[in-house]
Amino acid sequence: MSTKNFAAGGELTLCGACFKGTGPKTATPTLFCSRCRIAAYCGRECQLKHWKEHKLRCKQHVTLDTERQETALSAPMQTRLHDALQHFAASIVYEALFLGARPALALGRPESKTMTHFLELVFAFEPKPDTSNIREQFKLDSATVISFADNLRMHPSAPMQQFVPDGVHRKALRPGLNSVASIMIRGVHVASGSVTSSFIDEASFPEDRYPTELSKTAINTAWKETLAWSLSRPKAPVATQFAVEDVIASETCEGGPEAVLKRLKSLGRFEIARRCRR
Repeated sequence: MSTKNFAAGGELTLCGACFKGTGPKTATPTLFCSRCRIAAYCGRECQLKHWKEHKLRCKQHVTLDTERQETALSAPMQTRLHDALQHFAASIVYEALFLGARPALALGRPESKTMTHFLELVFAFEPKPDTSNIREQFKLDSATVISFADNLRMHPSAPMQQFVPDGVHRKALRPGLNSVASIMIRGVHVASGSVTSSFIDEASFPEDRYPTELSKTAINTAWKETLAWSLSRPKAPVATQFAVEDVIASETCEGGPEAVLKRLKSLGRFEIARRCRR
């Protein structure tokens, strides 16, 4: 996942190892990988700790960046989509984790699919020269849970396969881990049909920001509608609000998507603040 453009905009950038917020709006400066300039960290200790996991991806990021520079002139729409998607993907990490991956992959629960499946989010991209708000240029088209094994069979030569093992090997490498999530974010340029992707592999779920215990929280069966509604908001709230919204949606989902969205739209600041306290 690219965080370079997002960080340049002065927003919150997450450490790739511990998920701590860094950047101008925090007391912690952002340290980027000197090779790919994409992976971000809160300090040298986290960077060294994460190197074994990041090493293969780093090479892939450098290769993709070189290819991007070579095609910048020949395929300007593809390049514009690529840059915009990296910026957008970095800005919706918490949103995708709390409102999408948590219920879709049953994070933190015994039946978790985190080591065998990933969440794929496909967005339609339509540049709007009259706005700088990246959220207004991407519209969620589909949200699907896909197994790593099926994806490997369907796309054996895809770039992500170079550093993403299938479900069987993932479970062998990380036994018992059920609170991380992998998310594929794809963008499709409406005018040209160009497609590009950003893959977030094994993002650690920030349980300290979640208001209830993951293993005891119900699954929001209307998570697709909830995520689509959230992404349609012009401005994203703080991360802790996403967590509260997921908990409330899980309590309301028996009434269907309409009941969930009605409840979420009626949330007030006082209730959000009260729910944030564990």
